[in-house]
Amino acid sequence: MGASEAGCLRVSGVDAGYDGAAVLRGVNAVFAAGRLTVVIGPNGAGKSTLSRVLAGVLRPKRGEVSLEGVSLWGMARGEVAARAAYVPQRSEVSEPMTAAEVVSLGTYASGRDEEAVRRSMERTGVWEMRAEMYWRLSVGQQQRVTLARALAQLDAGAKRGVGSQFVIADEPASAQDPKQVMLVMGCLREESRRGRGVVVVLHDLTLAARYADDAVVVSGGGKVGEVGLSEQVLSETTLGRVFGVTFRRVEFDDDSQKGVVIVSAEGGTTRDGA
Repeated sequence: MGASEAGCLRVSGVDAGYDGAAVLRGVNAVFAAGRLTVVIGPNGAGKSTLSRVLAGVLRPKRGEVSLEGVSLWGMARGEVAARAAYVPQRSEVSEPMTAAEVVSLGTYASGRDEEAVRRSMERTGVWEMRAEMYWRLSVGQQQRVTLARALAQLDAGAKRGVGSQFVIADEPASAQDPKQVMLVMGCLREESRRGRGVVVVLHDLTLAARYADDAVVVSGGGKVGEVGLSEQVLSETTLGRVFGVTFRRVEFDDDSQKGVVIVSAEGGTTRDGA
């Protein structure tokens, strides 16, 4: 592993799609451990497809996905599971299982780990519902259980002494109320501060501005456009070009908090502190 690949999850010249239809075309991007990177772009641009490719869930039709210089598709599946955990928008469970049993599924590849299960459920605020049947939970609660499963998966994998780890989450807070949005995004930010790479697909641009270190734009045609520091990528000019509407980026600093509001001319506003 070269020094330039340390802590890097890289996609190089990736084409990917479904049933013969291309969604991503010639995508190149690098995601770093210890950073929270948001992926933004219009509906249908390929953000979810990119998240599945990064996690090793969807194999590219062309190109390469590598973790610290090693192809994900050249690794044993158990090693991939120990190093890259995927949080889909919705997670279906075919068998009747409790919330704790669903979370424990994440630890099987590295050996059942009850400590990791409990710790991850506490961090995501779902430990008190551990005995509840998963299918009875609200969509928002299911999302947090799914996030807990991913964190338990990485915690169990870390005990094997693997290299850099990544959480790849596709709209993990889309069904959360405002308090739980802060819990979920705060949890993901804490993961990045612990040294893990975190990649999050988001539609809420103010939320992206509040939590992201870096940002990647997936634009029309399945191409990756701007890549860089979030405050540079989430600019009025770039957002206007990507989404086709006018934006204003408003920074505030009052007695209680400071942060950014991103306002679209055609819609309302969302204000988040930092």
